[in-house]
Amino acid sequence: MILPLPTRRGVIIMLTAIGAAGATMVNPGPVSAIIAAILLALLASGFVTALMSLHGIDLVREPHRDGRRGRAVNLPVRIINKSRYFRQAIVIEEKCSFVIGGVICVLVDPLAPRETREVDRTVTPLIRGSYEFKKVRIIGGDPGGLFKRRKTFKLPGLITIYPASVPISSIPLHRRGRFLPDSSGRPLGISGQGQEFFGVREYRSHDEFRFVHWKASAAKGTLMVKEFEVDSVEHITILLDTEKAEVGIDQFENNFEFIINTAASI
Repeated sequence: MILPLPTRRGVIIMLTAIGAAGATMVNPGPVSAIIAAILLALLASGFVTALMSLHGIDLVREPHRDGRRGRAVNLPVRIINKSRYFRQAIVIEEKCSFVIGGVICVLVDPLAPRETREVDRTVTPLIRGSYEFKKVRIIGGDPGGLFKRRKTFKLPGLITIYPASVPISSIPLHRRGRFLPDSSGRPLGISGQGQEFFGVREYRSHDEFRFVHWKASAAKGTLMVKEFEVDSVEHITILLDTEKAEVGIDQFENNFEFIINTAASI
């Protein structure tokens, strides 16, 4: 069992109590004796209260989903007060290297006797990758804030943070600025572009003469050209430059992460 440790306030009270006790021994007097007794009693009660603050408290890790960089992810836990007494506010602390500061801290309001409470810990990941959780620590203390006690739980877990992605509703295909949709919004190439025959339409100034549909032209009395659907397969090559001089100095926002996000979005 880990014994409570004094806080900064507790250290000040402790030094004051020692000074008052020393003054009483050097120069006995009722005032200094009363002050020393009050401070020592306050320290003793705070120590005992902090020692019992986490008695009967249990912690369980709840299932969680993988996350995506830049989007909130929930890492829930369940805290259980098994004792028949009220427990004051507790802090849940866990090391988490993909958030700012590398630590998740959540304050839990006082627990009623035999109460079980779900604690949602919502964080925003800033670094992609796979991470392993090992331990979660809870911190309690006395009402006066003189002592604090820690209790550690081994709660293993795994999470994968994927690269950030931007929703792309559509990627328009351009053919030298001559992208043409049909009436249903399907992208159509200019005359001569694409492979599958779509139909015929009236001649436009940029169309090539070799795609003129002579029979349709004769029937319509005006020049008509063959039209083809745009190729449905587009090949995109993304080069990732990992040279430090080209990446940038910012840990979270740099050229390499931008390209990773672009690839994930596509």
